[in-house]
Parts: sequence; structure tokens; C-alpha cells
Amino acid sequence: MPHPYLEDAAGDYSTLEYSASTQRTSSHQFSHLSQPGIEVAVQQAPETVSPTIYDQKVPTPDQHLKASTEPAVAPTRASRTRPWFLERPRRFWILAGVVILLIAAVVGGAVGGVLSSRRSSSSGSSSASTSSSSSPSTSTNGTGGSGTNTYVHVDSKLTATNYTDSDGGSYRAVFFQDTNSSVIGRIWNSQNSTWRTVNITDKLPQRHILAGSPLTATAKSIDSGQLHVWCVLQDQSIHDYYWDGEDSDPVEATWTETSTIGGAVQTVWAGSGLASAWQRPWDQTSDASGSWILAFQNTSGEIAVVNDTGPNAVAVGKQGAAEGTSLAMEFKFNQDGGTQVLMTYQSNSDVLGTTWPPFSNTSSSWNTAEDVGDLIIQDIDPASDGLQFANAPITNAIYLFLALMPNGTVPASKYTKEFVPIPYISFASGPSANFTAIATTSNEFFYGIWDDSVYEYKINTGNLGTFTYNSVVYP
Repeated sequence: MPHPYLEDAAGDYSTLEYSASTQRTSSHQFSHLSQPGIEVAVQQAPETVSPTIYDQKVPTPDQHLKASTEPAVAPTRASRTRPWFLERPRRFWILAGVVILLIAAVVGGAVGGVLSSRRSSSSGSSSASTSSSSSPSTSTNGTGGSGTNTYVHVDSKLTATNYTDSDGGSYRAVFFQDTNSSVIGRIWNSQNSTWRTVNITDKLPQRHILAGSPLTATAKSIDSGQLHVWCVLQDQSIHDYYWDGEDSDPVEATWTETSTIGGAVQTVWAGSGLASAWQRPWDQTSDASGSWILAFQNTSGEIAVVNDTGPNAVAVGKQGAAEGTSLAMEFKFNQDGGTQVLMTYQSNSDVLGTTWPPFSNTSSSWNTAEDVGDLIIQDIDPASDGLQFANAPITNAIYLFLALMPNGTVPASKYTKEFVPIPYISFASGPSANFTAIATTSNEFFYGIWDDSVYEYKINTGNLGTFTYNSVVYP
């Protein structure tokens, strides 16, 4: 049966075909997932010849006849003396080799010191609040979250969003934490096709942001004007960093901060994820541009939702959500002119999806979810093992639900008329990655953290099981 809130496109969109071997008999489930390389002849050395042999004269026949009558003449010292290095060639070359090795050691040490100094200087300058796009660099730390990173915090989460300005320019924004736990943004725009850096927390009073904090971002997609990034502080309260200025540059502009979320300070369950979306009516005019919606797990274990004007509403009761669940959220236009918000969360053993009813221009309150429990992925490890979610709209009728497993694999589920499993995503044309954090945008881009870097991939809409490597976002 079609999902009551995820509208189908009545055949207007192409879908990915799957072989029978990859699908379960139940179209609402993944199959059980395991938590997931000339011999050379030796020449005879010449016999050693006494140096004096070179001074002996070969006798002629006449000389043989005179030998008995003429006295022998002893060779002089000058006639016998040869250069010392010909006298003892082995000693000469050994001595020369030692001298060369000593010179090489001195030069190598000096060069190493200069390179080390330059590397240290480069690392120190990377925390500047803004910078131009930089070339990819090779990390010396271990894969993923192991070792000591230089650019990206080993426990950093990842979030991304996109928007369009009033002149039609397209933007993508990706946020993560650096090794100082600061919130770093990388902003791309279609005018110059480059990534620029903004250190948001350098622009504002210092806050004690939780290392490895959950992150979520959303933007007003019409005429830009607003860009929000939420994180969690060390006291488990949610903090909102936002830029509000259509005609200003988010990299150079002043950002604002607040701990008042939906009219109150919001505190999360330890380990809770964050998710957000920009909910708006179908009529996308400037006077009906909608507002953001934020989801989190509160200290009672419930999944709560809040927006910029309304109080909390419970979307999923505490019995329905796993402790410390990851969350993902995406906005959806329906074919009938209505809208919905899609959210992914985790129960104690499965990944589930839920929806909100259409947005109302006349009400600022949020209804609780009307449909809870659509199975996306079945039989997975507990939330504490590091599961992370991301949702990506492909069309108004096709949506992609992604999960980052603890072993670094990324299974997915595609929704058209029903949920169709994609056992794993293939990342083509890029480095072999084992991601530690993932994120998506609503214009079909995927991001992942691996080996002290942030990578960008394009979702292949013709084959949703393959993402194509695009670029290094950071450093």
C-alpha cells in the first residue's frame, strides 16, 4: 500500500530497478545487515702486480748480450713513486664514502628543520576566520577517526544545506568542528565556484561547545536571507548560530547567536542527534517563506520538535526512540500542493521514518507525527554504536534515506511508492573512504569526513546506488 503521506508521482519519475536478489519479500524492510587487498658472471680480479715491475726494462737481444758486462743500475725513488690513491684505492674510496655520508646527514637535518617549521606555521594559520579555497593535502594521521588530526576533529559530526540568493546564485554550506572544537563553515557559490571558510565561533563570544557535538543546518531557500547552524554546548543545551542578511556575505558578515530555541532553553539527552529543515508552504512567496523546524531528543527520551515561534511538540514518545538516537529531517512538496517534513530516527533495533502534516500559514503550532513506524532499515546495532542518518530528496516523489553504519558502510532506502532497499552505496571515482560522519543537501550532494578531510560527492539520480566523487571541501 502507498504510504499515506509520502505522495507518489503517478509514474512521472524514473526509478532505480533492482534485481530480485537484492529485495526482500517485504518491500518495507532491508535484509538483515551485517556490521560489516640474470645471473652475471663474476670476473676474475687481476693479479696484484708489484709497483716495481713498471720500472723494469724489457731486455733486447743486444742487452742480453751485454748483461754480463754492464753493471746493473738501481731504480731511483722518483721512478717508483705513484699517487697514494692508486697505491691504496680501497682506503681512498672508503674514506670518500664516509665524508659524503657525513655531508648528506648535515644537509638532511637542515632541510628537515625548515620543512617542520613551515608545516607548523601552516597549521597555525589554518584557524583564521576566513580563507580562500585551498588545495587538498595529505594527512599524516590514521584513517578516519584514528590518530591526531590537523584540520578536522576526530569526533566531528557533519551537516550541510543549500540555498539560492535573490540574484539566482546557488550556494552550498558545509559545517563541522576543527581540532579546537570550533564550528567551521565552508561556503561554495556558483558565481566563482570556489569554497571559502568561515570560523563561526571566532566571530562570537567563546562558548564551551561539546567536542563531537551533533550539528544540523538549514537555510531559507528563497532569496537566502537566513542560515542557521545548531550545536550542543558542554552543559547539553542547544545553541543556535545564524546569519540573517540577504545582501551580505555569510563569510564576511556578522553572525548572531542564541541559546533560546523556540522561546526557551532546550536541553538534550546525552548523545542525542539534531535535525532541521526549512518548512514552507507550496506558495513560495516572500510573505509566505515559512520558518525552520528543529528536532532533538529531550531529557525525557522523547523526540521533540520546535520552531522559531512555537513551543515544543512531542513527535515520538520515549518508548519509541532509542537513547541517543541520530536524527535526519527533510522538507517535501507533495504533488497535490501540500507539504510535509520527513524525519528519520532509531528505535531500539530498527530505523524508522515519520512525517508531519502539511504546513499551515495560519498556525505557528506543530502537530505531533500522525504516522510513526515506517520501517526503513531493520535489525541494526544500538544508537550508542555511532549510527548516523541523512535524507536526500531526489524529486518530489523520490526520496533517499541514508545510514552510516559503525563499520563505515552506507546502506540506504529509496522511497517511491514504497521503501526499496539499497544494501550499500558505491562511492565512485574518488579515494577509498571509510567515513566517520555524513551529510546531504537537497540539491543531490553528499558529504563525508574521512582521514582529516571533508569530501563531496554527487548523487547519481539515474543510479541511486552510486555516488560520484566531486572534490575535497576541506582543507
